[in-house]
Amino acid sequence: MRGLGLVFGLIVLIAGAALLYNGVANTETTQSVTIIAGATFLSLGATVIWNLLKNWWGWRRECRRYRNE
Repeated sequence: MRGLGLVFGLIVLIAGAALLYNGVANTETTQSVTIIAGATFLSLGATVIWNLLKNWWGWRRECRRYRNE
């Protein structure tokens, strides 16, 4: 499950960065929608990856504490 979340987070993060880049680089009528979608995907990907790393770090700390007892 952790690997699937990491893949999802990376895909969303990369998609958001690409949407932001295309939205800023082009001047079209849908530029603001593209920028908002890119920022949303970028923040969603960053949040998913941050939560996965935070949970992994806590699990690792608990596992080390258990082994030392």
